[in-house]
Amino acid sequence: MYRGNHQVCVDKVGRLRLPAAFRSVVDEHHDTSFFITSMDGHSIEIYPMREWMKLEEQLMERSILDPAVKKFLTIHFYFGEIVEMDAQGRLLLPGRLRESAKITDNVVIFGNLTHMCVVNRDQFEHDILAEQTLSPDDQVQLEGVLTKTSSVHN
Repeated sequence: MYRGNHQVCVDKVGRLRLPAAFRSVVDEHHDTSFFITSMDGHSIEIYPMREWMKLEEQLMERSILDPAVKKFLTIHFYFGEIVEMDAQGRLLLPGRLRESAKITDNVVIFGNLTHMCVVNRDQFEHDILAEQTLSPDDQVQLEGVLTKTSSVHN
């Protein structure tokens, strides 16, 4: 599982060196191939191919004619590319995504359980994080999950 966040730099060529905490997860699963994509063009999602393939299998259980599935696939395949990690633990972020997400040098990479997300550091701190506050409705939706978690630890 990918957890936490790290502030890192993308080099001039567009390569991102995975932080040690994420690299250990990658090494543990022997991941070298990744599907790098975006849901909105503002952030980059890095899926180990094994996780992306699980997602594809779930989508195949639904009709590819389903409008939501078609939108999801269109957006993700427009931005998406399969990328191999190099020997130094770096991934070349696709140029289209770097441009769209305004990825230059300083970024935040954070875990999203099954995959990693990369965003422009300034944009994340000023825009995205402010939008991610939990509303009362969100808290109600998560109540069962959070209650189970806290009762396990007590």
